[in-house]
Amino acid sequence: MNWDEYNILFHKLNLNRVAFKEVKDCSEEILTLVNAALAAEREWVGLKAEEINHIFAANAGYPERMMQEVAKLLKEKNT
Repeated sequence: MNWDEYNILFHKLNLNRVAFKEVKDCSEEILTLVNAALAAEREWVGLKAEEINHIFAANAGYPERMMQEVAKLLKEKNT
């Protein structure tokens, strides 16, 4: 996650009160943020059937190119 994503998650979880506590007094809030960040990192966006069909139709007979297009689209959706 980048800084902006952490900031959005921080406020979404209403953890702004942590800023006014000592670290030793906010372990529960920190754990909540860490767990939420880990869950957000694990979210995977796959391809829709229409996208796969389009890639396969556009690259019929070229399996290597099909796989490259699938990999490229997955990378775009998940970065």
